[in-house]
Amino acid sequence: MKNKNHTKFIYSSIGIVLTIILWELLLRLGMVSSLLLPYPKEVAIELKGFATSNMFWLDLFNTILSWLSGLFIGVLIGVSIGLLLAINKKIWLVFEPLVEFFRSLPSIVLVPLISLFLGVGLESKITCVIVVVAVTIISTTGIAMRSINVTYLKLQHSWKLSLKNRLLYIYLPEISSHLVVAIKAAIPLALIVAVASDMLIATDHGIGKIITDSLAVFNIAKMYAAIIVVGILGYASANISSQIEKTVIHWKGR
Repeated sequence: MKNKNHTKFIYSSIGIVLTIILWELLLRLGMVSSLLLPYPKEVAIELKGFATSNMFWLDLFNTILSWLSGLFIGVLIGVSIGLLLAINKKIWLVFEPLVEFFRSLPSIVLVPLISLFLGVGLESKITCVIVVVAVTIISTTGIAMRSINVTYLKLQHSWKLSLKNRLLYIYLPEISSHLVVAIKAAIPLALIVAVASDMLIATDHGIGKIITDSLAVFNIAKMYAAIIVVGILGYASANISSQIEKTVIHWKGR
């Protein structure tokens, strides 16, 4: 395993170096204007400046807080409401069109809508993430509940299980794999909504605010540096979600 990770690190590092070299060449050969794409050194200077800036760390903390807290609360709400709606088939059929309508909406559309009701600030950003994640989890929970093995459903009636026991021993174990996949998809989606909220809602802090403010004054190097930070967060979240999936659905790929 160590050798595999070491090899992956080496090849990933080579890919990053080649990308930077290509980036530099595009500028030096005049194929791309430096007004649109700054030199790697300029972006590196901005990244170094981020590392020593208290304001940047406050912005980063604000975005991560709205991302992770919204994700956690959204999953809890999504699973709870999803189970309540899907336990009864008729109730699910009533609410399914509404759930699927909101799930089908581009997540960014909900940001200005929610800010209209809640105003600006951290609470509004967290709510945006909660709504998008919760709707995704509710939809997945409903679909997963409908696909539970009929034999298990018959057993629950034969054994006269209480609602608590049905949840613990039949419903949750049966839909767990579906939920893990949905949560894996929700992690980067929540990050997108958190950053978009920074950009679309007039907040005081956030990585998205750095991007929009930098663009407004045409500080392109700083804008690219902020985008790289978002990319690093996204890459880290993808790796974490994949690890969670492998841990929970441990039989996958065997």
